Amino acid sequence: MRLLYVADMYYPPTLGGSAIAVRRLAHGMAARGHEVQVVAPGHGLFDTAEKDGRTVVIRCGAIPDLRPGMDPRKTGIRLPLLPAIAIRRAMDRFRPDLIHLQVPGYTAATAAVLARLDGTPLVATCHGIPENFWAPGDRSQPLFQAFGRFIWSLILENLERCDAVLAPTRIAADLLRAQGLRKAALPVSNGVDLEVYRPPVDAGERRMLRARFGLPDEGPVVLYAGRFAPEKRLEVLFDAMAHMSPDAAATWAFVGRGVLDPVAELGRRGVDTSRVRMLGLLMDQDMPLIYRAVDVLVLPSEAELQGLVLLEAAASGCALVGARALAIPEAIEHEVTGFLHEPGDAPGLAAALWRLIREPGLLDRMGSAAQEAVRHHAIPACLDRTLAIYEEVMARRERRGTAPDPEGA
Repeated sequence: MRLLYVADMYYPPTLGGSAIAVRRLAHGMAARGHEVQVVAPGHGLFDTAEKDGRTVVIRCGAIPDLRPGMDPRKTGIRLPLLPAIAIRRAMDRFRPDLIHLQVPGYTAATAAVLARLDGTPLVATCHGIPENFWAPGDRSQPLFQAFGRFIWSLILENLERCDAVLAPTRIAADLLRAQGLRKAALPVSNGVDLEVYRPPVDAGERRMLRARFGLPDEGPVVLYAGRFAPEKRLEVLFDAMAHMSPDAAATWAFVGRGVLDPVAELGRRGVDTSRVRMLGLLMDQDMPLIYRAVDVLVLPSEAELQGLVLLEAAASGCALVGARALAIPEAIEHEVTGFLHEPGDAPGLAAALWRLIREPGLLDRMGSAAQEAVRHHAIPACLDRTLAIYEEVMARRERRGTAPDPEGA
């Protein structure tokens, strides 16, 4: 099968769950013998093409994201200029059997129109919501309400053009229906490679990995991994750390990059940063290793449709702590695989972290439960599910002609 993936975020250079998920999906399908090409924003003003493993990535001309509060050198986000040219060329030369969009985004929206004109079978996964584009604050204000309605109208317009709509969690699928999507969204996890993301084999491996990342041999390590961006609600974590007792002998590790500076933010709150480790943006091969070196993964974000880092950390045997918001409760079973705190509740987050830091037995028990709970997110099963949807879409198109199914596959 010839598969064309179209995304506005692709890793590298863009850091984020959706950017990483589409790359893993493309690589997974290529490893199964399918021909795969990807269209995504490029590094410069002109269209280019490059090899990424067994896939071909077509980079359309793009410019840095210079919106207020964005630093493209840290986020890696690029805004496409004329993606229709690269998409049209890819469709004409590659002649895909099916196009899979990663929504929302201008590149994906352009591909949806072109695919509809050509009659090419079309599938989309929704990875984003308006909250991902709006800094935290009072979202009840009329300006955000208008912005949210506008973004949702664009998302739904593109999804309605498709033969099938995928969502990474059941909660995300229900959200699309609640926002007015007329066809059923099919929950298909982004998945996690359980052979790559696994716990350390013994204490010796953990000590070796802690030494590699400059972490202490003893004591719990709490990790945040992701963009240092306002929508991740990192200020809640910073405030929680300020609430923690000086007796909380934990080490705090930050992996990622973005517009926020955790050390500066913590310093402004009077937090002793001597136990904070800034590890930067790690390479693909290092991410599984950092999870094996730590004990807890914390994610205070309130705008996650899945939270890929939660799956990776759980598969690595970490206890999980996150906000009781959107799809995070689908990944964290409260008081079983970790703790949920109310959105924006820094004292509640501090209390959850304090319990885990103070009770090693609880830490181990929750880490083991998280590892067991994540097994149904194994990548092979997710690829099987996605491929079955592709085949059903193509079979229905063949029976029906070129018109997309109004109810979805």
